[in-house]
Amino acid sequence: MSRFGPNSELIDNAKAVAETATVYGKAFITTFLEAMCAIFVAASTGTVTVAVWLEQSDQIPDTEEVADTNFVVNENASAIISLANELRHNIAIAPLPLRYSRFKYIGSGSNHSSTTVTSFISKVEDQ
Repeated sequence: MSRFGPNSELIDNAKAVAETATVYGKAFITTFLEAMCAIFVAASTGTVTVAVWLEQSDQIPDTEEVADTNFVVNENASAIISLANELRHNIAIAPLPLRYSRFKYIGSGSNHSSTTVTSFISKVEDQ
């Protein structure tokens, strides 16, 4: 039996992704999930050009929100979404085979220095 309930959480709040920066989000637990939805909203006083990648690991990072060799993108994966505006974007993400996940944000091209990204997840847990 599954339930879709109050398992929604803010992951990264107005995470600065200036110009061509690579920025790492906070890790979150993905154990015992049937499915997960992610919501992304960018804000900027200029152009938004940010690719969002899903990284996974079997262990929590030594330090949150920095590069960590234990967190990797799945083989043959591509960005889970590319943000080019300030609209709300909802995506379903599956499967999530490892215990921890996090988002990696990569600014590119004409991405403005004021760009930020806020992300939420909502989980459907196996009961």
